[in-house]
Amino acid sequence: MKTRGLVLEVNKNNVLVLTRDGRFKNLPRRGRVEVGSEYSYGTYFPRAQLAVAAVMLLALASVLLPLQGRMAPAAYITLDINPSVELVVNSSQRVIGVEALNEDGAKLIGELRLKGENLQYAIEALLRTAEEQDYLVNDVVVASSPAPGNESLNMAEINEKITQVTNDYISSKTAPVRVTVLSTNQEIREEARENGLSTGKFAVYLEAKNEGLPLEITDLQSKGINKALLEAEAKPAEVLRRVENEKDFNLLSLKLREKVTATNNEKDLSALEGKDPEDPEDPEEPAATLATDKEEPPEDGTDEPPGDEDPVVDPDDSNDLIGDLIKKILP
Repeated sequence: MKTRGLVLEVNKNNVLVLTRDGRFKNLPRRGRVEVGSEYSYGTYFPRAQLAVAAVMLLALASVLLPLQGRMAPAAYITLDINPSVELVVNSSQRVIGVEALNEDGAKLIGELRLKGENLQYAIEALLRTAEEQDYLVNDVVVASSPAPGNESLNMAEINEKITQVTNDYISSKTAPVRVTVLSTNQEIREEARENGLSTGKFAVYLEAKNEGLPLEITDLQSKGINKALLEAEAKPAEVLRRVENEKDFNLLSLKLREKVTATNNEKDLSALEGKDPEDPEDPEEPAATLATDKEEPPEDGTDEPPGDEDPVVDPDDSNDLIGDLIKKILP
C-alpha cells in the first residue's frame, strides 16, 4: 500500500509529508527528495523477489500436501476381544490414530506405539499383547468402515489383510479362537459410538435383536461379545457367522428402529385407553348406578311419600280438656 503526500521536511533517513486527508506522516527516505515536492512510499517487490517467493510456495505445497494426505483418515478398524480398540488408518494403511473404547482396551494398548506402523503390524501387536494379558480366550471380532469421503475405498482388500494376519497369528495358538471380520459403513459406526459400543459389538447387537434374542447394549458393554451371547441363550459361533455374512447392517438398524417405534406406540395407545399393555384383558366395570332412580310408591296406591300420620283424638278425652279449660277461666 502506497502513502502519498506533500514534502514538508527532509531528513537523512525519513521524510515528513502532509497527506491529502490532512495527516502528517514520517516516511522512509528513498533517493533525492525536495521540500514542496510530492513524495510517495510503499511496498515494492522486484520481479526477481516475486519469482523466488513463488518457487518457495510451490516447494512448501509439495511438502505439505502429501503430509496432509498421510494424516487424513481413510478407514476405521475396531478390534474386540473383550478389550475394544479402534485404529485409524490413512490411504496407505498406516496407523494415524489409536483409541481405547473401554477400560480393558486402555490396558491393552498400554505402552504400545502403533502410530506410523502398518495395519498388519498393529493388528498382530494387539493380538500378541492380548495373549500376554490372558485376553485371547474369546472370539475376536474385527470391523472395518471407510471414513467420510472414502466410500470408494477398497475395504475388501483391507479386510483380506486383516483376515490373513489374524488367522496366521491365531493358527499358531492351541486355544480355539474364532475370528470374525466384517465390513460396515460410517452411519453404523456413528450409531455404534452414540450407543457406547464399538462398531463390531454394535453389528452383533443388531443381528441378535433382529433374531429376537434378549441381548442388551449394557450386556455387550460390560461382558463382551462371547459371554453376553451365552447369557442370552445364543450360540456365539452361529450368531457371529451370520454377522460375518450380513450385507446390510443399515437395514437391520432400520428394522430394529421400526420395531422399537411400534412397541412405544402400542404402549402410548394402551396408556391413553387406560389399559395395561402387559395385560390386555381388562376386568369388568361395575354397573353404573343412576342418580335418577325413584322409590317405589306405597302399597295403598297413594302417591304421597311415606311419613308420620296425623294423630287420632278420642271424643271423651276432648270433653275433659274443654272442662278443664273452663274451670281455669271462670272463678
